[in-house]
Amino acid sequence: MRRDLGQAPPWGAVRLLVTREDSLERAVQLRIALRSLVSSPKDTLFTRDRLNDVVCGRRAGDDTALVGREPSGDMKPDYVFLVLIMLKDRIV
Repeated sequence: MRRDLGQAPPWGAVRLLVTREDSLERAVQLRIALRSLVSSPKDTLFTRDRLNDVVCGRRAGDDTALVGREPSGDMKPDYVFLVLIMLKDRIV
């Protein structure tokens, strides 16, 4: 169930919760979140630690980042960060 959790603290805590009650498909969940947060795919980097989530991010039109492992197979994320802190250093 989608719930707006209010103003996000400045350190970046979660402000919106989208669950399987909203949709069973993760790409749809991501679109719901983007719409609720008034953001667009071109302004979003969908960051996860599983390749199947990279597929969902692509379906939603986002750039994607894989954290914690090298990609395998045909699906390649836009960015790969073996350690999460590398992501922060790159986008800040």
